[in-house]
Amino acid sequence: MVTCPEWRSFRGDLLEGAKGVQLAEAGIRSWKERKWINLQPMA
Repeated sequence: MVTCPEWRSFRGDLLEGAKGVQLAEAGIRSWKERKWINLQPMA
């Protein structure tokens, strides 16, 4: 866990965080399978 030395608000919301996780997981999958991965849009 990373501790922030001061309270700050972050840019983005839960949906933006979920998109980042989706992108990271697709990147790992793409690397393992050695192919492009299509992402489904998140609403």
